[in-house]
Amino acid sequence: MKKIVLLTIVVFMTSCVEKEDGIKVIKNYDDIYYPKAEVESKIDTEEEFDKVINDLREVASNYVDGFSQPAVVKFNHRIYISEKGKVDAVKEITSVSSQMIKNENVKNIFGNEATNLLVKAADKWLFSPAVKDGNPVKFRVDLIYSIKFGQEGDIVEETSTFKSVARSKISENDVYYVVVEQQPTPIGGLQAIQEKIKYPAKAKNEGIEGRVFVKAYINERGEVDEVTLLKGIHNECDSVAMAAIKQTKFTPGMQRGEPVKVQVSIPIVFKLQ
Repeated sequence: MKKIVLLTIVVFMTSCVEKEDGIKVIKNYDDIYYPKAEVESKIDTEEEFDKVINDLREVASNYVDGFSQPAVVKFNHRIYISEKGKVDAVKEITSVSSQMIKNENVKNIFGNEATNLLVKAADKWLFSPAVKDGNPVKFRVDLIYSIKFGQEGDIVEETSTFKSVARSKISENDVYYVVVEQQPTPIGGLQAIQEKIKYPAKAKNEGIEGRVFVKAYINERGEVDEVTLLKGIHNECDSVAMAAIKQTKFTPGMQRGEPVKVQVSIPIVFKLQ
């Protein structure tokens, strides 16, 4: 029987950056490190979170010191933490180039530049070990941090969060069709998705608008197993779009009269009135 090959989930990676006997940037440890949502961890506490932000703020400030123009530094990375609470590795989890400030007078720092700054800061971090079933375990967490500096090096804007990404429901043996006789459709139409979307205030204030493209993996019951971002416009808009689609129930795709798993691309429009 001919199988439809799964679409590879693309991760925009930085080139390999290593420190001898230290932290390294890797391709994938997701099957080895538990997502934060599945463990007991103190990484969200004020003490541990503030340590991370203060250190990143310091390395970013030192890096832009002497710049003759405003600058924005963006970190969008997955951090892998050992059973002892030390950072084992980091990787950039998505390209943020499309979210950069499109202004030739502003220096954008992301990708390899931001990754090297993160590695420098993370080498000093020691977290409380995460626990699962009473035992210390390896775990991972996604860090999203943006800091904008004015022309004089003063901080004019700063946003930060830790996110927990659960394990994928998709296994390597799952087959999601790309083309079927009857495509899945959202119950209630596209309006059912749109009703779940609230325009993020920050994006609205910044005048952000455009289309977010999300790939949804829909099972035989019409449930969304997983969503991935194909093209984004802003962190908050992207998150809202993905969450809305994840919460939507679909009529299942059909092939030869049988419900099947299907992958579809869905555009979500953000337009200011």
